[in-house]
Amino acid sequence: MDTSSSNLSSTIPLTPERKSRSPKRAKRTPTKPTRDSSPSGVFIPDSFIGDFQHRRECNFIRGAFLGKGMTSRVYIYTVENCSVDPEQIKVAVKVVNYRNPMARQSKLVLAEIKVHQTLDSSHIVKFHGMFIESSHIFIITELCVMSLQDIVRSPNSKHSRALYLSSNDMIRYTAQILEGLRYLRNMSVVHCDLKPGNVFLKPTDRDGVLDVKIGDFGLAAAENSEISTRGTPNYIAPEVLSPEKGQLLTHKVDLWALGCMIFAMQKKNGSPPFETDSTYTTYKRIREVVLIFPSLPKPWPETTVDLIKRILVKDPVHRISYEEMIQHPFFEGYVFSN
Repeated sequence: MDTSSSNLSSTIPLTPERKSRSPKRAKRTPTKPTRDSSPSGVFIPDSFIGDFQHRRECNFIRGAFLGKGMTSRVYIYTVENCSVDPEQIKVAVKVVNYRNPMARQSKLVLAEIKVHQTLDSSHIVKFHGMFIESSHIFIITELCVMSLQDIVRSPNSKHSRALYLSSNDMIRYTAQILEGLRYLRNMSVVHCDLKPGNVFLKPTDRDGVLDVKIGDFGLAAAENSEISTRGTPNYIAPEVLSPEKGQLLTHKVDLWALGCMIFAMQKKNGSPPFETDSTYTTYKRIREVVLIFPSLPKPWPETTVDLIKRILVKDPVHRISYEEMIQHPFFEGYVFSN
């Protein structure tokens, strides 16, 4: 599958001299690199010194491991001893080796940075900065240790939900994802890989209440750019699988993925609507929009079924719009932000 980000026109040059919102190179003092046999390389420092949110000479101290990709590792880092704010702040740091055998992936990372650093919304994971050091790219972002995937799907079973998801939470998460997508549309950005694993949840000041943060912009593209096949099989829109000649990418691709996520949140085992044991069969079901709603143990709410049906329409032109969604009875009682 082609996951190229060529339609983002240009990427950030691979040079540490580039001016950015990142920590200053002269202030970084990495210590005790962690030996790592993964493709991400060996340069994962226990600590470094740099600027953070206009605060100088902060200490970044490595903490728990969060996850990994083909060329990256993600860790929690604690930011300490800032000259302005003595309070400890925890951030997520993705460490990517751009000179390893998988270096092609670094272009995607740099394209991700180019998009992410322009975004500023309460429902987008906040970008704090980046720098390049010892053949590695360091990306510093807001810390969110839980994703919607952690709630929707148990990692150990195809037949159980990981955590309880109330109908009110489902409506709230859907509404906040929609608000995030409306912001991206206004910025002419299409996420192209929206799925539960890329929708993060962060605690609020109210006990038990979580806010949605859309993250991971590695496959993002400019709206009205050329369509290319990209994304996660269960959430890819039909027009991405089989684009017509001259067809351009639109925000309706992300809307389709949201419809699949609503289905997954409603379904008892958390599976998306077109999932099968074969990618070929899944793609066939997506192209034909083979949509089956479970009737057991009880039928789904009519408003949920109607909204999903109005989103998962093959022709994006006839897919429900964001503005129409806001007025849908599914969101009755929820107050959208302006």
